[in-house]
Amino acid sequence: MIKSLKYRALCFLASCLIYLIIWCGLKFVFTEAHEAYKIMISSVFAVILAPKIHIFKTQFRTKRQIKWIFLKKMISI
Repeated sequence: MIKSLKYRALCFLASCLIYLIIWCGLKFVFTEAHEAYKIMISSVFAVILAPKIHIFKTQFRTKRQIKWIFLKKMISI
């Protein structure tokens, strides 16, 4: 598998998981709120909390790393 595809797949899966966790939490906490508000709030928080891909160039090649708010170190695959 191509490394850039691994990074994108990992970030996408993490974003979806974060979205579902937040959405389920809002669904049970705010039962009277309209569904559109729950979706919007979940989406905003999922974008903020999702891992980000950082691409930078070294002398010999391009490196990709994932930075996540929950981890101190950057992840290199």
